[in-house]
Order: sequence, then structure tokens, then C-alpha cells
Amino acid sequence: MATLYPSVLDELQRACEQYRNHSLTMDGLKAAVWKAASEVVAHEERELRDHLQQAEGQLDVIQFTTNESEIFDHSLGVVDRIEATVRRWR
Repeated sequence: MATLYPSVLDELQRACEQYRNHSLTMDGLKAAVWKAASEVVAHEERELRDHLQQAEGQLDVIQFTTNESEIFDHSLGVVDRIEATVRRWR
């Protein structure tokens, strides 16, 4: 699926990479995901927006219910899903 928002997905991919490299915080990642979701407004890309909103919610849950030392490891599954979504919509 080609998206109407390739620059949004590029920016989100960069945020995921920065997070994996520990150069972006969990709050920064969540902000990037939320920003991307709020920029995807086309009706035909509702599935993409919904997925990003759900991912941001999952990151919230991890951040506030997981021991601090385990947050990064637990959040990588969500990051993997975000990256898979980015690849699928390019």
C-alpha cells in the first residue's frame, strides 16, 4: 500500500531507529508516534492512523506499568510492529 504521507512515515521510521539506538526517550518516541497518527487524516488511511494510535497507547501502558529497567526491552515489540506498519504502507 502506498501512503499519501511518505514523509510522515520517514520521520516515524527515524524516530524508531533513534529509540533503538537510545538517542530518543520513550516520551520522544510516543510523541513521534502521536504526531504521525495526527497527521494521517485521509479516510482511506484510517487503518494506519488507528494502528499508530494503538501503538502509542501500548507504549503508554508499558511506560506506566513496567519496571523502569525493563521498559526498553518490553517496548521493542511495539517498535517492531510500528516499523512493520511503516514498511507495509510505503
